[in-house]
Amino acid sequence: MAARRCPKCNLINPGTASVCDCGWSFVEGRMTESRLQLAHADHVVRRERRSRGTAELVFGAFLVVAGFVAPLGLFLLIGGGILIIRGITKLRN
Repeated sequence: MAARRCPKCNLINPGTASVCDCGWSFVEGRMTESRLQLAHADHVVRRERRSRGTAELVFGAFLVVAGFVAPLGLFLLIGGGILIIRGITKLRN
């Protein structure tokens, strides 16, 4: 089968092609959704999923660190408070 020239973008397509890269359908004789647009949309979706995954990973790491640091901070806060109270009572005596 002879090569087909797209009437929309003038790209030369193989004779077996049913749709041009620009979206022109040789079968229907009209524009369909472009393969390039579909590929771009797919790329955007994958990039958004990756950024969400990275954000979830960072937040998870924060929670892990906070899980270790918070009890230590609470312990130091309570311990420091006890020492302050003891110091004040000793100053009063």
